Amino acid sequence: MSGPAGHLEARDPSTRRCSCFRRGAPVGVILAWACCYGALLRADTIPDVTLPVPSTTPATLTSADLRDGICRTLKNIHAIDAEYTDLCRLVPTHASFADAIPYVFNREAHKGERRYVFRRTLEYPHRGDLAADIAARPGPGEFCRVFDGKVQRIYSEFSSQGGVLASKDLSADWHTYPLALGIPLIDNIRDLPHDSRVFFGWPPDVYEGASLHWTVEPTCESVDGVPCHVISEPTLGFRKWIDPAAAFAIRFSENRRRDDDRGPATAEISSRNLHSDLREVAPGIWLPYRMVSVKYAQALDRPAHDALVEERHDTVAVRLAVNDDVTDSLFELSFPPGTVVSDEVRDVVYTVGDNGEELDGEGELARPTLDAKRPGRPNLWLMVNIAAVAVFVATLVLRFVLRRYRT
Repeated sequence: MSGPAGHLEARDPSTRRCSCFRRGAPVGVILAWACCYGALLRADTIPDVTLPVPSTTPATLTSADLRDGICRTLKNIHAIDAEYTDLCRLVPTHASFADAIPYVFNREAHKGERRYVFRRTLEYPHRGDLAADIAARPGPGEFCRVFDGKVQRIYSEFSSQGGVLASKDLSADWHTYPLALGIPLIDNIRDLPHDSRVFFGWPPDVYEGASLHWTVEPTCESVDGVPCHVISEPTLGFRKWIDPAAAFAIRFSENRRRDDDRGPATAEISSRNLHSDLREVAPGIWLPYRMVSVKYAQALDRPAHDALVEERHDTVAVRLAVNDDVTDSLFELSFPPGTVVSDEVRDVVYTVGDNGEELDGEGELARPTLDAKRPGRPNLWLMVNIAAVAVFVATLVLRFVLRRYRT
């Protein structure tokens, strides 16, 4: 793998099902993240997102024009390679407060069915050289995860361990930029029936569904000084601020809470998202280099004097590429010499030799894992820790997906 001084090759902290690091980081790593997050306990109230400014400029496009423009742009995006930092702030009463990672660098890429994921935990507040910290040798719990369309490979440079899985796991599909833009990568979402995809708000169905009633508001509003058309859908409680001059990019969005799973939205706002510093990364495709996402506590769950914002994410892109600019070699992962590999596809464990050959623990050819000796196995305590954390992480991810698209 090439080092992170050029384009980063991913190493991710939450692997699953491989015997060496089966489903996640050890409990000790999670506790360290929680301690790091203690700095946020002393932070001021979490700030809200900057709201659009009303204007008297009349809207000139119809709802159908705007929705068609959004869909055309999204359908032109076949691949994304995103390197970015993410700062997460939660109120201390938030259910995920103790386990959140406050500041991370991610590299996530997809091209067709291929996936690439890397996460690096950064110091918060960050006071050093960001590029140098990203390029440094990975620490414990930081892994590379690559799915080539057939099998998923995982590699930890820190521990010199690797794994091969027969299929990709959920976290291989969990990419921030496609999620923010509305591009579904998660198999469980893509496999939903049409009506459910409309209900959860996934494009293009949510913009094309005949059962919905999108309308365009009569006047434009300004987002970061840019005039935008505003469309809304009352049943789902969605409002979108669209910039036709930037290939119908959505600069701002607002979601209202729904008390009933299938009922209409209420007047209470559940979340807002601001996309700024839009740049044309390819002809006709504009992506935000800065994104702010805020979620609000339910009115019944907070005293009147409490701050509304309970969660905020500030995402800043380091580099973005789309379509042909996403290299195929990114989805090819070869284990370097000395790596102990647990291959669940062929049911073998081996060490990679100097010439790429597969050796067992004594320098011989790799043999099936059913043999008495299984080199490179972790101890029982590590296995128990990993299994416990895996259940916790999987629960958080699933809960976040459902909450995002039900509120």
